[in-house]
Amino acid sequence: MEFSGSVLVLPDATSAWSPKSMDALTLDSFAPVLAVADALDVFLLGCGERMELLNRDLRLALREGGLTVDTMATGSACRSYNVLVTEGRSVAAAFIAI
Repeated sequence: MEFSGSVLVLPDATSAWSPKSMDALTLDSFAPVLAVADALDVFLLGCGERMELLNRDLRLALREGGLTVDTMATGSACRSYNVLVTEGRSVAAAFIAI
């Protein structure tokens, strides 16, 4: 399967993801991840070309939903995702396209 643009990867599914930048992220952007938060060991957020901090209010709302977000540049997030999956970890990731 091939995707063009941002992508959301859950343990059992991969799909196109609408946000194109960190500024476009809302709590609704993370609804599919929040639905499986209890089953995750790690959630990675690829921020695009460079690492950016997640909006404080959004980060706190996600934490209240049981989701801790590790933010990094999308390239780094892809590499980290591959390592974590190889280790057998339950990982999800959202990658903003570069």
